[in-house]
Amino acid sequence: MRRKPWHWPNHVSLFPLSAQNVSINVKVQNQGDGATNSRGGHSIQKTYVGHNLLDWKDFVNRPLHLIEHDDEDNKPIEKDDVAKLKTCQKGYALNKVSPCRGNSNYVPKPLRNIPKAFLRHLPFDTNNPIYEHNPIDGRPFENLLQLRTEKVRNFLSLPERWELAGIGFIQYDSLLGNGLKSVTEDIERTLGIRYDNEKNNNTSTCPSLEPFEKDSYNLTDDYKDWVTKAVNWDVENLIGYHRSVP
Repeated sequence: MRRKPWHWPNHVSLFPLSAQNVSINVKVQNQGDGATNSRGGHSIQKTYVGHNLLDWKDFVNRPLHLIEHDDEDNKPIEKDDVAKLKTCQKGYALNKVSPCRGNSNYVPKPLRNIPKAFLRHLPFDTNNPIYEHNPIDGRPFENLLQLRTEKVRNFLSLPERWELAGIGFIQYDSLLGNGLKSVTEDIERTLGIRYDNEKNNNTSTCPSLEPFEKDSYNLTDDYKDWVTKAVNWDVENLIGYHRSVP
């Protein structure tokens, strides 16, 4: 989240770039098929804004809501206007997201002096703020791990709300090493799509998967202490994560 805080303008350090430092991003457009007679091509995006990561302490202590501004272009919508809406942007229920209605004129505070023509491609869509609120009381979360807790609860409620016949929750950690291969084989057996090993020379319907590894994080003691205290362990226990005993 700290590296790519999508839609969270409060949680990334944005700054204007001088003209000589402007980066150019060339994107290949989708190639059309003969039926539509559309043409592929390239689009060029110039980025006049740079960004830096926040220190983790700064990141977790910043408000998880859109900070109000005084100028007209960034003025939040009035409560009376919210009352007229049935849902907020992206289909969120009322009082469950900030701001409720998207503002195409929104500009993060550090970039107010840049002409809007140069603000078309901000990092991580920070010109389109979306901060989720606590679904219970509609208030902003106090920190990121409170948001995680509610997302975990939401996932665990899917079988009941969607009347699913079955669902499986897999920890990311269990996919490391040969875990991804093992999970794939379990799915094959459960769905009955695995070939008979003796008749098919030990082959399966799914391709073989190489072991998956990731670099370990270099976590400081104060960071681990903060996470340990901030996380909701009752909810984490429901998905197989437990507080380690020193």
